[in-house]
Amino acid sequence: MKITEITKASIKQKEFIAKESAKKLEAIISDFRERYKNSQSKQEFYSDTIRQCWSILFGKIPNEVPDEKGIRPILWRGGFFERWQLKTIQSYAYYKKIGKEPSYIYTTTPDYPADEIGCYVYTEALWNYLRWLKRFSVRKGAKKIRAEKNFYEYLHHDKRELLAKRLKEEFNKEKGKGLALMRKVLEENQPPLLIIPDGEITSFFDSMKNFLDGNIGCLNGFKDFKYINEKHNTAFGKTKQRINNLLVKLV
Repeated sequence: MKITEITKASIKQKEFIAKESAKKLEAIISDFRERYKNSQSKQEFYSDTIRQCWSILFGKIPNEVPDEKGIRPILWRGGFFERWQLKTIQSYAYYKKIGKEPSYIYTTTPDYPADEIGCYVYTEALWNYLRWLKRFSVRKGAKKIRAEKNFYEYLHHDKRELLAKRLKEEFNKEKGKGLALMRKVLEENQPPLLIIPDGEITSFFDSMKNFLDGNIGCLNGFKDFKYINEKHNTAFGKTKQRINNLLVKLV
């Protein structure tokens, strides 16, 4: 294909992906709302849904797929993933994460999308779904999961209360930068161990302050912390290792 033809095909495929992923996102959110409404444990259902999204987009792909105990689909057309589909989904998600343009299949027309294009549509929908979930508790018209939360409720782990206890033991003398790095490590773990919904940073800080029973510095210093790789990389690595050591002991 000539460069101009590739460019035209790319534009058409972007438009197709945007249109179809919007439809898919609407269906996924509708399904979530219905199941959330009927859930007996809304907080657990919410947390599990976020972990499920992250496992699809970034989780370790099991050696054998489908794997009932591994990565569970969310409204996927086939009911389960094939290995190549997960690889395609996670490859597309990786480009989204680092802020680069995903590669497209220029030899395929939007009128007859290849299976890979279907994976791209699904990934785009799931990516936006995860962003929507982070805003869910403060969205207009949506019921808040809890008006006030304990520190451990922001954690996403099967043993989150025990994880919170271990974090307290490990970081109870930290403040300011040390806690900001702890937050960064927890949020960037795949899947994330910490998710602070939009609009809840103050509530999270207060819950952490109460949980750690000490002077942890000021809110502005915590939320406005700017990570500079050249300056903070060593401390970040040490913090990550400390948290990894805690996780190993939780198993």
